[in-house]
Amino acid sequence: MIVLAASGRWLAEAACAAGFDVWLIEQFADVDALRCCRRHQQVDDFSLTTVKPIIEVWLSNAGRAAVIYGGGLEQYPETLDFLARRSEILGNSAECFRKTLTKRDLFAHFARLGIAVPETRFTPPNLANDWLYKPMAGQGGSGIRLWQVGDALDTGGYWQRFVPGVAGSVLFAANGRKSVIMAVHRYYQSEPPWRFAGLSNAPLLTARQLALLDQALAELVLLLRLKGLNTLDIITDGDAVWALEINARPSASLQLYAPDWLAVHSAAVAGHLPTTDFRQWPASGFRIVYARRETVIAKGWRWPGFCHDCPPEGAAIGAGQPICTVLSSAENHARLSEQLDQAIHFLTTQFKRMS
Repeated sequence: MIVLAASGRWLAEAACAAGFDVWLIEQFADVDALRCCRRHQQVDDFSLTTVKPIIEVWLSNAGRAAVIYGGGLEQYPETLDFLARRSEILGNSAECFRKTLTKRDLFAHFARLGIAVPETRFTPPNLANDWLYKPMAGQGGSGIRLWQVGDALDTGGYWQRFVPGVAGSVLFAANGRKSVIMAVHRYYQSEPPWRFAGLSNAPLLTARQLALLDQALAELVLLLRLKGLNTLDIITDGDAVWALEINARPSASLQLYAPDWLAVHSAAVAGHLPTTDFRQWPASGFRIVYARRETVIAKGWRWPGFCHDCPPEGAAIGAGQPICTVLSSAENHARLSEQLDQAIHFLTTQFKRMS
């Protein structure tokens, strides 16, 4: 199975656990990702110019292969077109993927289905108060910034009025006709704002909000022909809930449910929805550790068992870049928060000595 993702360790691990030979194309080269791959290629981007030669060489003697993709291809749907011609996509088609990236149409669909969307403009607002600039095809919060009148205009972006509240996501399985909500996630707050810092399966939505989103997602799936495991990003504040975007591919939240999620995803793509969901799983979550200043992983450094996406010795991590992921589960969410806080404090102390 060929895996493509900006950070593909968790996808590769699930494929490996399912018995596949894993060929991974990603933007990192972490030691735990390399352990589960037969082939690995680190790239700067997922443009067709970059990916096509790699795939052609890898498949020169293998014919076709299954392909699964995660975050990172949002700017390169043409790469998905090529992959669909050369292999079997275990996920949404390039056409479906494009539809979710066409924000004007997507937000119109949300509105028709009764889902609120933050006030949105596709031309710069005249006032800077509480407006965010967002790239049309971003991921993980990259490129989002507070808009200032007079800022240089980027092509391919849009503006949304800032909405206070708690960010999260709804994980759902789809078969192109129907959908099932699998789990709801609460995002950890980040510094700087809007950068993805991790999540947990802590309660977030009321029963009424879940029912509203369940009905809307069923109609969106039929409209967009979504398949497999996808997520809807949301903001909640009391009884109010706003939709932000759909991630039409497996998301990093799935590592909470490893290795079960891959079988669910594969079955949904084939048309079979699950009869159970992930909402009964124990309290689980992960947080991403970012470098506060340039950090070089020390020689002889041994990664604790709770660390994932672990760079090799000597790797230089620039300030603001991710160092690793801390994953944990506990008997309740209070204990989960304690465990993650303790792990982050320990790692921050150690990385300070490496900077």
